[in-house]
Amino acid sequence: MNKTNYPLLTNNQLKFLKIIYKFRFVSVNEISKFNNNKKQTTQETLNKLHSLGLINKEYDQSYKLKLRPALYSLNSKAYKILAETLNLNSSKIKYRYNDKNLPDSTKVNYLNIFKCYLEIFSLPQYKNATILTEAETLKYGHFPRPVPSLFVINQGKEQFIELIPESMPLFYIKKRIDNFLTHYSQDLWNKTNYPEVIFIIEDKNKIKKLSNYQDSLVNFRFFNDVSKIEY
Repeated sequence: MNKTNYPLLTNNQLKFLKIIYKFRFVSVNEISKFNNNKKQTTQETLNKLHSLGLINKEYDQSYKLKLRPALYSLNSKAYKILAETLNLNSSKIKYRYNDKNLPDSTKVNYLNIFKCYLEIFSLPQYKNATILTEAETLKYGHFPRPVPSLFVINQGKEQFIELIPESMPLFYIKKRIDNFLTHYSQDLWNKTNYPEVIFIIEDKNKIKKLSNYQDSLVNFRFFNDVSKIEY
């Protein structure tokens, strides 16, 4: 046991905790792709972390019926370990201690953001990109609030990527767009190089109703599929 009475972790186990911190909710499939590992190897590590009491596992009969994968997230014990390891401000991550109590739709959206992250990296034009998640951008005061799903830096170009849940009403999508316009007007970012804002919205009818925003001071683009993003 270490000085804070937490179990000693291998480098690989600590790596997994950092990945879950980065994406908040994960499944075996996504972590396996991220690490380029076999699913069995990934499952074994997650099982060990769960047995050590460091991660939550969510899987019941409803998941099985819907063919959904088990979801994993960090618990307060894991966050306290990472606060020391990554030198995080523990008071600023306490809101995550009860992640397991978040609405199911929120959990699924975080997993979908992980999938979006992987898919962007799979596109040839983004193979050398740097992509930051919410966990990494929240510490910067010049980012819009709420922070975007992903922040991409690629070949000198910056992009905010917003993955919109299927159930989000059009009114709230417009509110998210207005947040970017307000952020732009506040001059918290260099206006001459303000990032392009890409919304991924599955519903094509909603995209059509947002066409008027394409003439804004901010460069908005709307796609119904990540793979259709054109750099």
